Order: sequence, then C-alpha cells, then structure tokens
Amino acid sequence: MQKLINSLINQKYKNILLSKKKISFFLRTRIKFLDFDFKDKIKHEFYKKTLNRKNNIQTDHLLRNLFFKEKLNNKEKEILYKFYKKFSVHLRLLKFYDKFLKPKSNIETNYHSYIYLGSMIKNLKKINKIQKLNFLLKLNDKVFINSKKIKDRYLIDIFKKNIRTELNLIKYFTK
Repeated sequence: MQKLINSLINQKYKNILLSKKKISFFLRTRIKFLDFDFKDKIKHEFYKKTLNRKNNIQTDHLLRNLFFKEKLNNKEKEILYKFYKKFSVHLRLLKFYDKFLKPKSNIETNYHSYIYLGSMIKNLKKINKIQKLNFLLKLNDKVFINSKKIKDRYLIDIFKKNIRTELNLIKYFTK
C-alpha cells in the first residue's frame, strides 16, 4: 500500500490509471484502518500565539486553533481556502508562512496540520464535492503513510472521520 501511495505522490497524481484490483485494495485498507483501535491519551492544547517574533504564521498552531473554534469568520475561511490551494498545488504545507501566506521556511509542517485541514475543508462552500474528494484523497494518502507517527487518539479519530467523508464522497460519485 505504501509503495502505491508513494508512487502516486511522486507523480503528483497526474496521468494515473488504477486497476479495479488496486482500487478495491485501496478501499479495503482504508476500511481496515477505520476498524483499527488506537489506545492513547487525548491531548487538547490551544496555542495563544500563532505568530512568532518575526510575524511568521506557524501552520500547525493556526490550523489547530481554527479547528477548535466554534464558528469561523470569512477571513478565516479565506485562509483555509488558501491553504487548500497551496496543498492542491504543492502536495505539502510548510511550517512557516508570513501573514500573506508566502513561504518562510522549507520545512514541511507536521501531519496534525493535514488532519485538521482535511476536517475543516468539508465545510467550505467555495469548493464543490469533486474537488473535496480529490483533495481528501491526496491529503488522506499523505497522512495514511505516516499514520504510525501520530500518537494522539483524538487526532486519529479526526483522521478516521476524514476517511469516512472520503468514502462517502466516493459512494456518492459511484452511484
């Protein structure tokens, strides 16, 4: 499974045709992941500062804070949309951006950021269902490869919800 996902990521999901056998294998591994039980502590930490001394935005802190907000305003939804576009183009997010979301580092952010972004993207109205499915397929592949590194049970539960959303969108389009 990991080889398949790595080859998809390396080709940036361009000009790829998967056989029915590979697609069914892909879906079975996702469903097995949903049934797997993780036993770890739940952590809830809020970060008061998403800007550091140089006015750089820390991606993981910002997305975590936005995730735990009850209602997002239009400016925050626009920031989410910009992160959606950045991930769709580059297939990764960086750890630091300036306040205009220009890259300030070459270091990739941690996988928690991808989980939070995938969970919040479901509610953006600027993106249609096929774009959400495409985005979630790429994002969940990235997290799925590194799912062993994620120790927080709460994050794994959010990731499972992202996978359920992905599977529901696949069912919607295969009717």
